Amino acid sequence: VDEKLYGVTRLPDLSALLDSFESDWSGFVHRLTNMRKAILNANRDGMLLDITGDGVVLDGAMESAKVFLMDRLPLDVGKKPPPTPDFRSVPHPWIDAARKDMNAKDAVQDEG
Repeated sequence: VDEKLYGVTRLPDLSALLDSFESDWSGFVHRLTNMRKAILNANRDGMLLDITGDGVVLDGAMESAKVFLMDRLPLDVGKKPPPTPDFRSVPHPWIDAARKDMNAKDAVQDEG
């Protein structure tokens, strides 16, 4: 997963993304708007806020992060959020594509 998100194999995807931003800015804005709607209309049960920093920074940020998540994000924009799936009992929507991509880019052979 780390390689897919942050590794060298991610560079062609990021290059293509940059090209699409430069050639179709309105399409990029449309995608961001759709992401915002998905966040605001989603169930917050599985929501994470990833904060990185040393202990002092994190201690100082915790109260602001709590206020942001609990009070600043709109809670209701007119749609009932879908329930958060339990991915221990149902397949995650990314698994099939991730396995196919992993096998295509780095098929591991059984040595023994």
